[in-house]
Amino acid sequence: MLHNNIMTALSNHLSEITKEKIRLRRKEWFKTHQHPTKGSDSRKLKTCQFCKKEFKRYTYSKINVGKFCSQKCHYESVKGKPTHIKFNIDIKKKIRDARLKQVFPFKDTSIEVKLQEGLKKLNIPFETHKIIEGFVQCDIFIEPSIVIFVDGCYFHGCQVCYLNRTKLDATQNKNVIRDALVNQFFNNLNGKYKVLRFWEHDILNNFESNVLDEIIFAVNKNEKCSF
Repeated sequence: MLHNNIMTALSNHLSEITKEKIRLRRKEWFKTHQHPTKGSDSRKLKTCQFCKKEFKRYTYSKINVGKFCSQKCHYESVKGKPTHIKFNIDIKKKIRDARLKQVFPFKDTSIEVKLQEGLKKLNIPFETHKIIEGFVQCDIFIEPSIVIFVDGCYFHGCQVCYLNRTKLDATQNKNVIRDALVNQFFNNLNGKYKVLRFWEHDILNNFESNVLDEIIFAVNKNEKCSF
């Protein structure tokens, strides 16, 4: 298309003799080169790997790399087959370690920010998104062993706000299972960490009387145990 536009623009400044020479050269060129959409000589006869049907494909075409006669055959050929890549143990460990260092979500939620500000007012030092035992990333960590998770009622399927457990969606069910696995992980550590989980509705409605008081109690208990 661009070539035709250039030739059209140039033709306004060419003599009739030069135009005739160009036409003859183009005619000679097409005697040995087939047009990619009009000629059939440039197409190769191939056999579909799924339905075994013979079909023709232009050599320049990249559709399914010429292995299948249609997209339907391509989809049918991979249906039911595992599409994931198998990694060895070392690569899996590197991927797991790299993922643990990522912070999800990238921005702290409003309830996380509220709890962080409450701890700052109480002059309680803390870390955010600390990796525990190379297994899980907590929302807030207070030295030496207090692990805090701040759970949104919707995303984590709060049992108070969502009484009917059969109506949880896929995201909620996934997070409920993950939270149970995390709780089991800490239980297997035999009290090495003090784990506190706070729901969104507690932080919004009972922040000082429930959430902060429980954290202060845990911090004071930890300080007594350290002596």
